[in-house]
Amino acid sequence: MKFIFATTEPNKVIATIQSRCQRFDFSNISPKVIAEQLKTILGKEEIPYEDDLILPVARMANGSMRDALSLLDRLISTGVQPLTAQLLEDFLGRPNAEKIHRLIERIADNDAAGTLTAIEDLVCTGLGEIQIVDAVVESMRDLLVIRSAGVDTDLLILTADQKEKAGALAKRFDAAALIYNITALEKLRWTIKNSETPRALLDASLLRFTLNEHFMNVDELMGRTQSASPAVKKKLLTEDRPAPKPAAPPIRHEDEPPPTEELPLLSEPKAPAAPADLMEGWPEILDVIRTKLGNGTAGLLNGSTPRELKGDTLVIDFPPMGGMQKHMCESNGRADQIASVLSRHLGRTVRVKFDLITASSTDGTGAPPKSNVPKRYEIVNDAAVKIVLVGLDATITGIEEDQ
Repeated sequence: MKFIFATTEPNKVIATIQSRCQRFDFSNISPKVIAEQLKTILGKEEIPYEDDLILPVARMANGSMRDALSLLDRLISTGVQPLTAQLLEDFLGRPNAEKIHRLIERIADNDAAGTLTAIEDLVCTGLGEIQIVDAVVESMRDLLVIRSAGVDTDLLILTADQKEKAGALAKRFDAAALIYNITALEKLRWTIKNSETPRALLDASLLRFTLNEHFMNVDELMGRTQSASPAVKKKLLTEDRPAPKPAAPPIRHEDEPPPTEELPLLSEPKAPAAPADLMEGWPEILDVIRTKLGNGTAGLLNGSTPRELKGDTLVIDFPPMGGMQKHMCESNGRADQIASVLSRHLGRTVRVKFDLITASSTDGTGAPPKSNVPKRYEIVNDAAVKIVLVGLDATITGIEEDQ
């Protein structure tokens, strides 16, 4: 006599029983295999069906052949022939794929009114808010797979017509936007369960996607800035930046706009910069280092600030907790690499020296060191701020800090 124990939660079987058993783990069956088996069964039973029906049923089974056969039995029991994808909506409550596709298209179009209309259209078919969220997540997951692995990947379980439509729609999103949308919808799903106003939450969340231009990543935004017309660049460089006084180094005032369009000129050699210029342009210099040496080296310099350029030596300070960053910048030849990039940027040969700020450090007069970049410089060099300034042709007139 043989006893066979079956469970979906083997972790709950105590060790004294597991040690006396032979364990066999069964993995989920892929939707493609389930779909082929369903076609074989329908063929043997001589039951007519449409191809658009099979893949959705296979996906709804979640890797279980038993569940797939149960779903198929429910469709056959309706007596409708041939079996069509419409039966999934009428008898199994599956959202209409075309309506979900239309909803995501309205989001891609930044069409707020169209998004609300598409949601209303789905709700009128009898779908609940959670069902709509699940369907949108599933569709956006397909778009994410296309953006990441291409439309011909085996990870995509769609018909040829569905792949063509999804491929065209995926081009209108970037991977970062899709990742954000999916994670936000997953959080929304759990919130809706405990909310007395689930429809309002659904409308607000999908409108947020619609009105935020796909949450483009910083690289794409900066690319748009750098591709601005020459006329705009010339205006920003000549009109927004006052000429330096001949007898003294340039002094930047609070009402002076940031050097919005200097990014395209960073790679060009220029005259030796004064410490104030280095402090102001340090975030942009880090972008040059990131381009030349990679994210790893640039990441080590996060939080650092240039203190002084004395002769051919540039002293770079790290915050008190940056000891490890300082050590790594000094090892494996990184200091020479950083110095090489800075030399090309400044138009002169420099070497770098790294220092660590301590609580007791002073500038020789008893005052604390002035090596930290003022908060204003962080604000005016922020990528999002620059995009607003360029897009609106705006000028910063003042910066106020909330208390």
